[in-house]
Amino acid sequence: MYDFDKHAARAHSVGSAESLEHDRLYQFWSRSQGLWMSKLAKVTLCLLDERELATLSQIHVLEQPEFGIKLAWEYQLKAESGQMNWFVDAAQPGLVFTNKSVWADSLPAIYDYQMVGDRMLITATGELEERTVLEGDCQRRRELRCDGALVRRHWEHKFNP
Repeated sequence: MYDFDKHAARAHSVGSAESLEHDRLYQFWSRSQGLWMSKLAKVTLCLLDERELATLSQIHVLEQPEFGIKLAWEYQLKAESGQMNWFVDAAQPGLVFTNKSVWADSLPAIYDYQMVGDRMLITATGELEERTVLEGDCQRRRELRCDGALVRRHWEHKFNP
C-alpha cells in the first residue's frame, strides 16, 4: 500500500511539487474515510487495498499506481445508488483516474485534480468542477460548478456511531 513516509521523504529530497500534491490528496482521502450524510445522499468512502488498486489500474494501463478510494452513494430522495473508484498514478501527477464516469455506468474517466491547502480538493473535467472542503473532522462542504458558476452546494456530516 501507499507508504506515506517514504514518499514524503523522496518528494522532499527532490522538491517535487507533484509528489507533495499526491501526499496531500492521500491525507485528504484518509481523513475522509467513513459514512457522510446529507439531505441529498449517503456517501461511503474507503481506501482501496493493493489488490483492488492493481486490478483497477489495468483499466488505464497505469505505470505507477499509488492509491485510490472506493465511493458508494445512495440518494435520499430517489431510489438510486451507485459506486465508483478513483485512483492516482505517480507518473501522471494532477490526474485522477476512475473506473467509470459519474454519469451512470459509462466509460472510465480522467479528471484533473488540485489540492488547495490540506482541506480542499478540486476535481474538474471540461466545464464541470467539484470542490470538496473538509470544514472539520465531521463536516464537509461540496460544491458543483459549471463554467465557474455555482450549480449546487450542500453540507455533509460524518456519521460516527
